[in-house]
Amino acid sequence: MLRAAARSRAALLASALWGFAEATRFYVVPDVLVGWIALHGVRRGVAASLWATAGAMLGGLAVHADSRAQRARLVEIPGISEAMVEDASTKLARDGWWALLRGPLDGIPYKVYAAEAGARGLPSGELVAWTIPARLWRLLAVALGAGLTGVAFRGSIRRREGAWLAAYLGFWAVTYARYFARLKRTYGSRSDEQRRARERRIEETEGGPEDGQAPNSEPTAKQPMPPRRAKGPQRGERTERGRTRRREPGGDEQA
Repeated sequence: MLRAAARSRAALLASALWGFAEATRFYVVPDVLVGWIALHGVRRGVAASLWATAGAMLGGLAVHADSRAQRARLVEIPGISEAMVEDASTKLARDGWWALLRGPLDGIPYKVYAAEAGARGLPSGELVAWTIPARLWRLLAVALGAGLTGVAFRGSIRRREGAWLAAYLGFWAVTYARYFARLKRTYGSRSDEQRRARERRIEETEGGPEDGQAPNSEPTAKQPMPPRRAKGPQRGERTERGRTRRREPGGDEQA
């Protein structure tokens, strides 16, 4: 039953849909399905690789067309961090489309480069042209490897399809566990990313010159203190109330 499903046309269509989903939002590669199909026939595995590449091409175009929004949402996908996006941006600026070809070796998903290419204004036609080899070489490698395994163990696979399926899924579970561990070593964990973001916010809110002076502001000139008023009449100053009076002989007062 599993063999019949793997060799059906529905499996090829599922490969295309999986390729589109992984190129946009999904985080499990279509290689999982392509490998299982190839385990039951090399030719069917190669065909599934082509279908998955076609789906990835359509997904890449969709991400490229809405690159600003998609780029902002990339960090919502498991395994993708802001540090990875910045790394992909640096590699795309330095190496051009060759960075897309190296994406599977570097562990950077295709969707990250598709979004970055759109944000940089790179032509969508170039994305399509480079998507074919960038997606196809890894899918074909998986298909050929699984296909040769299927040829070598054809009898065992037909007799114990359930056990082979369990072992196959276990292989991919270990592969993804190692992949996420590698991402953590390279870019740090999600908690590290959140901690760095908090530190940046703290620096933005609490940083700057001392005493709360805004950056690039002119220093305030020191205002002169008003002169202190004397507590009594100064020498030579005459006031009506403080006029000095003297008594003349005869009792008359004269100022």
